Amino acid sequence: RARFDQVGRLVRQSIGFLQLPDAVKNVARLITKGYQEYQHGLAVMVLTSVLLMDRPEMTEDLLVKVGVGALLHDVGRLGLSPGLMDKSPGSWSPEEEAAFRTHPALGVGFCVGLPLPAETLHCILFHHEQADGKGFPAGLPAAGIPDYVKALAVCNTYDALTRACVWRPAYPPFDALRRMEARKTSLDRTMFKRLIMILADAEVLKGGGEAARQGNLPPPEPETPPQE
Repeated sequence: RARFDQVGRLVRQSIGFLQLPDAVKNVARLITKGYQEYQHGLAVMVLTSVLLMDRPEMTEDLLVKVGVGALLHDVGRLGLSPGLMDKSPGSWSPEEEAAFRTHPALGVGFCVGLPLPAETLHCILFHHEQADGKGFPAGLPAAGIPDYVKALAVCNTYDALTRACVWRPAYPPFDALRRMEARKTSLDRTMFKRLIMILADAEVLKGGGEAARQGNLPPPEPETPPQE
């Protein structure tokens, strides 16, 4: 109950920035473009807050800044060509994939007129950076990615996999974790294991919770990795 109350307070404080007229405009555009994407941002904000709230370096003020970044992390998709996100990434042309990779920078551009702290902008700009240094837009090494962004990246991947989209159905939670395990070099291991523990404790992982908790995740069948 205490954790639930704390998450609720963090969410309320995070969306308090909507009092800014330009922020209302940006989020309204995100909702208009696709309520599913707005729901994704809210879900990632809650998951990221839960993942980080027990870490000693995470003050409530920092959690709020990261919460706003998690909510807005995909706002740059507003600048992508209509219909791009309705196609399977495996079918994208090189030009379409290159366009998709611009959305973190586009997101920061959309928020340039807002008085957002650096931590919030880091979440928007770096949420596709990877622990193996093969992410984008900067190809940062693991040491260059803030821990709160690593948490956001894990939660973003999990929610994207467990959320249906035009070109595939949603994966059940345990299957989603198996697919994340198969991409172990791209995701921070500490944050990934922390997510497994939280989901197992919340009894989300029906039929595989204990195996997941112990790290015994059988590999999934090969598939084109989705672009979360």
